[in-house]
Amino acid sequence: MSNILKKYEKMTDEQLNDLFKSLDERKDINWAYIAGWIDGDGFIGKLNSSGNCGVMLKIADKEPVEMLSELFKTTLSQEKMDSRPIFVKPPKRRYYTTISSKKAIYLAKKIAPFIMEKTKNLYKTLQSYGCNEKFPYMELNDEDFINYLVGFSEAEGSFECNLKTKKFCYIISNTNLNLLKYLERRLKQLGFFNVKMAQIFKKGIYFFNKNATNKMVHRKNSYTLRISGYALLDFYNLIKDQLVIERKKQKVLDTIEYFKNYRGQAYRNYIKAKAAL
Repeated sequence: MSNILKKYEKMTDEQLNDLFKSLDERKDINWAYIAGWIDGDGFIGKLNSSGNCGVMLKIADKEPVEMLSELFKTTLSQEKMDSRPIFVKPPKRRYYTTISSKKAIYLAKKIAPFIMEKTKNLYKTLQSYGCNEKFPYMELNDEDFINYLVGFSEAEGSFECNLKTKKFCYIISNTNLNLLKYLERRLKQLGFFNVKMAQIFKKGIYFFNKNATNKMVHRKNSYTLRISGYALLDFYNLIKDQLVIERKKQKVLDTIEYFKNYRGQAYRNYIKAKAAL
């Protein structure tokens, strides 16, 4: 069984209206950031066998799930340990919260202008509740784009920071090539000229985990978007205050500290290349 960490009672229509009104009045909620999270690690669609649709966020890091749970007064839970023999080392117990019914409609409308990956499922969910409203697609201004990217990066990305080997890198991995191309183009428009893309997996059948099982899995083509070197200093300074996951934020801050204090030929080459644009 899952472990319920915080439970909220079912709301009346009046209470729901009060909740939505209070959310509308708040200026500190970053819907583009939340959309990035949902696009990256969230689920939009049928939540159970009865066909009820909604939004779920289930990840190993507590902070974003707890944030969403508190916003919508939905139960915060942690799943049980997965002890199946296919894992040499069982994965971390993930935290999750589920948003359905009128709360799902409200959330879906708020994040719809920013969603790029799960647009089709989002519209199907809205339609299941009788809502056929349409929203802009991929028309984000620079501020909303960065907010979306921060959420998507915390979900799908990694912030490599190894002070011992002096290896620092920001990487997003995803199977949606068109989305990564869009992110690459927008980043370059913002001045991050050394963003690089690469293919890391070709579609096919692979072992799930050779050390634990002979199970095979089907993989899609997978790609990465990467920023490394001194460009990280500019990029991380742009996003550091918006990060929610503390362990990832600390890696970003450690990387900033390293590049802020180290200057050498590589730094001069970077500045020269940047000035030449």
